[in-house]
Amino acid sequence: MESIDYESDINRIIEILKDDTSIFTTPVTAGKLREIYFGSDSYEKHDHAMPYTLVTTTNTPFLTKDSFGIGGWKY
Repeated sequence: MESIDYESDINRIIEILKDDTSIFTTPVTAGKLREIYFGSDSYEKHDHAMPYTLVTTTNTPFLTKDSFGIGGWKY
């Protein structure tokens, strides 16, 4: 089974957010995000000028269970 590549998924989300000029522009525009971070929250990020956004994964990854086969769903 192939494992989920969270890092590339998050980097893609950041690319999409940075391409959306209604929320992010370079150079910084008043009322829009100044930065988009990847990773866990920290005081280093808090020390930077706001507003910013943080994209990360949960401490417990989402678990899914697909039901395939002749039995179908069981309730």
